[in-house]
Amino acid sequence: MPFYTCLAVFFCFYFSSAQDQISCGSELDFFSVDMDENNGSGSTNSTYEWYVREDEFEGEILPQTSSGNQIIIDWLNTPEGEYTVFVKEINGEASCLPEPQHIQVLFENVFPEQILGPSYVCEGETIPLKHPFLEKGEWTIENENIGRVDQNGNFEAVQTGETIVNFSYMTKACEFTVSKVIQVQPRPKPKLENQEICIDIEGKEMIILNSGLPQENLEFKWYYNDQPIPNTQNHISVSDIGEYKLQVINLDTGCSSDIITTKVKALPKPSISANVDTDFHDNQRIVVNIDNPQAYLFKLEDGEFQDSPVFNNITTEGTHHISIKAKQGCFTKEIKVIVINYPKFFTPNDDGYNDTWNIDSLKDDPTAEIFIFDRYGKLLKMISPSSQKGWDGIYNGKAMPTDDYWFRVDYTDRNAAVQKSYKSNFTLKR
Repeated sequence: MPFYTCLAVFFCFYFSSAQDQISCGSELDFFSVDMDENNGSGSTNSTYEWYVREDEFEGEILPQTSSGNQIIIDWLNTPEGEYTVFVKEINGEASCLPEPQHIQVLFENVFPEQILGPSYVCEGETIPLKHPFLEKGEWTIENENIGRVDQNGNFEAVQTGETIVNFSYMTKACEFTVSKVIQVQPRPKPKLENQEICIDIEGKEMIILNSGLPQENLEFKWYYNDQPIPNTQNHISVSDIGEYKLQVINLDTGCSSDIITTKVKALPKPSISANVDTDFHDNQRIVVNIDNPQAYLFKLEDGEFQDSPVFNNITTEGTHHISIKAKQGCFTKEIKVIVINYPKFFTPNDDGYNDTWNIDSLKDDPTAEIFIFDRYGKLLKMISPSSQKGWDGIYNGKAMPTDDYWFRVDYTDRNAAVQKSYKSNFTLKR
């Protein structure tokens, strides 16, 4: 710096204007003089002293060069207000002391603050956010795929992830921005399908409603016709038709699912019957009568399931069991079919096997009567299948010999509901 009567100091500030500078918040402000000398180090043989005149200043002045021509002011706990920053150049070779130069600084402080509102939100929810003491400002968000924020501070969580919400506002002369990190947590997503009640062969009705979610860290709230069910498992067994609802809560995040609904309805029960083609035939045939038989499978006794509802070559009289089940769905049913026929022989020797002769397959027919004759047509016995064990081979107190015997049975045809008669013979063996 050249020597004159009074030292002139040229200021070059961090801010472009040389007067009425503004400092916002916790910013570190840069000040400098004589930057055009000695590669920015100030005048030769000069040092510089800086100070702030006002007693309210509670910051620090931090030299950035050995001469002190460049400084940074950290305002720290300085309150808001107008401050005067002075700089004085000291040069031992100068003939006079220059007057300190100064600049006015308007300092606006900002205290630590946060956006008010939760930091965690469940997917699909909307939460209010606000500044602690300001209402006017601009709300923005950094990742609109995660959420959206309107100018009232309402944050809508769109999908799982992390985003940052900003609130920017102006004070007297400064613009400030405060931010908040928000985590969007996933919501449980259970699934229920409409169900039909299954009817098993014993007439019991039961299905399982499964949420499709694991049990761990989740609470399950079930409802039947809007009434709570005391079950917190991820599945329930139900046997009543009606409306079932489910809500799932994540015990770690508190996020809950939407309430989902399913309806359990009774499966339509098809009308089923069966008939036997010809009574007393040696190879009888059972036909199951059901609508749309192609939709079902059929099984006689312990045999294999088959597509056909017809069973041929039935040679055993009495009750037979037929199982029917749907090819798709849960319907199953068992029916009983009586094949009417007669035993071809009996052995009345008191060994507990075949000791009497009767047509047991007619025991449910109260109209049935059987007349037994010898080979000459003499009536030996009349019995009723519904009320008697059968003929024991005795006539007038005497055991009848081994021979063939004839019978006539009068009964009611189950299909046509008319009276019928049938004649044939059987053998008594001793």
